[in-house]
Amino acid sequence: MRDLADETARRLFERRTVLLTGALDGEAATAAAASLMALDADGDDPVTLLVNSPGGPLDAGVAVVDVLDLLGAPVEATCIGQAA
Repeated sequence: MRDLADETARRLFERRTVLLTGALDGEAATAAAASLMALDADGDDPVTLLVNSPGGPLDAGVAVVDVLDLLGAPVEATCIGQAA
């Protein structure tokens, strides 16, 4: 099952899409931030951020927002479930 999740994330990444699902803890925030920064470094095409998260610690959310503020590429964020 984990292989399917990894393959899905890889395919989305190739389409300049980052999937942020589950609790937004430090690990999830770091992974999302790294993916967003990698896509920003790869070019100026728009990036899509898909969010389905019940939230988490404030510092994790602020870390993701800080990265979004620093990106040069436009980001379209879409909630596909919950964003708390």
